[in-house]
Amino acid sequence: MARQGDVEKLKEALQEAEREGVEDALLEQAREVLRQKDRQDKAKEALRRAVSLGNMEELRAAIRQGQSVGLSDEDLADASAKLKELEEEEERRQKEEAERVREEERQAMLERAKERAKQDHAKDLLENALRSRDPDALRGAIDAARKAGLPEEDLAEAIQALKDAEAEQEKTASRNALAAAITSGDIGRLRDALQRAADLGLDESGMDAARKALEQAEAKAAARAGLHDALRTGASLADINASLQAAESAGLTDEADQLLIDAVKKKAAQEQAKRDLEEALSSKDPAKIREALVKAGEAGINANALQDAIAQLQALERKADAAQKLRKAMDGSDADVDKLRVAIEAAAEAGLDASDAEERLQEAERRATARRRLSDAMQSGELQALRAALEEAKEAGLPDSELKDGEGKLAQEEERANLTRTLQHMSTQKDMTSTLNAGGLDTTNRDLNDTRPADATLPRDGGLSSHDSPAPKVLGSVFF
Repeated sequence: MARQGDVEKLKEALQEAEREGVEDALLEQAREVLRQKDRQDKAKEALRRAVSLGNMEELRAAIRQGQSVGLSDEDLADASAKLKELEEEEERRQKEEAERVREEERQAMLERAKERAKQDHAKDLLENALRSRDPDALRGAIDAARKAGLPEEDLAEAIQALKDAEAEQEKTASRNALAAAITSGDIGRLRDALQRAADLGLDESGMDAARKALEQAEAKAAARAGLHDALRTGASLADINASLQAAESAGLTDEADQLLIDAVKKKAAQEQAKRDLEEALSSKDPAKIREALVKAGEAGINANALQDAIAQLQALERKADAAQKLRKAMDGSDADVDKLRVAIEAAAEAGLDASDAEERLQEAERRATARRRLSDAMQSGELQALRAALEEAKEAGLPDSELKDGEGKLAQEEERANLTRTLQHMSTQKDMTSTLNAGGLDTTNRDLNDTRPADATLPRDGGLSSHDSPAPKVLGSVFF
């Protein structure tokens, strides 16, 4: 048997011979040998595949193919052995099958005998069940008769008897189901029991109590659903109160229902407290807001939820306090300028309109400035400063009582200035007369003008500037 390597070497040798120009006859013989080896390799592969699959027909065909291409007995040994093994197995199987068929025929005969006995027994069961009219007995007898293979016409009487018994049994069960559903108060059970009773045609009188119980159960269920809806976010106060009214009308008295009602009442109190708080906040009345916050806390509203309202209350109280202090400061005297200024700052921080107070502050500051300057002028005794300070005081609106002191001081200083000027003129009269006698009237007048200070201000001891009082008139040598 040529190996794969031998075949490859043979192919290479054939190609070499073709290149070397070996005779065609020899080349053809070599090619035939190569083709024969290829056919044998394919036959061997078919044998291996047939052995692997274990199919007798394929094994026989593969052996025939191997024999036709001249494979040795050794090459065919495995396939032949496998075929023999399969043929022996097939022979054993056929024998076993024949034995099985014979056994089945024997068993069939026994079964037919048993079936006849079953049918006889089933007929006895049917007769007994028809006499008792018991549904279970009838059902068992009919089932046994069918299993025994009795024809349906033999079962007709028992089937009808079973239908009648089952109908009566169902009506009894329906009445019991109605009673149990009424006791339970379960909506689903009541509906199912009523539907079943209607389908079976029970008397209306037997269904009235169940219908009434269903109405009550549905009312309670609707009330419970309303209570649960009331506990959801977004439920209005009107809806919450309506759910409580519905619960009372439905007669919810169970412990679980009472817990639910208590929870809804608590929410109703909270929602009412929220509404009262909103109204109080709208009123801007701190007392009302404080009272509403207390009630909200008593209703169990979380403190975090009240922070905005508390902040608004604090802001309103700050505004009220600032407004009170501002009014008090505005009602005070001009001496309370600092208090008024502090009150204005507090009012601005509280968001109040303090424009009137600011105008009042400006006026008070102006009066304070005018008062201070008048005091300084009165202490200095300077006529020009006194006149200016009095003018400023009048424009600032100082009271007459304060102006009176300044005006008195001004009059006093003016009188002193006039007196001082007169004394000064009289002290120089002798010199002036001599000058007039020596130089004439015109010269005297000129010299007199030269004696006036140009723009001097009298000292604090009563001196008077040339602009405070007109110079004395001269007529001849006499001063007026």
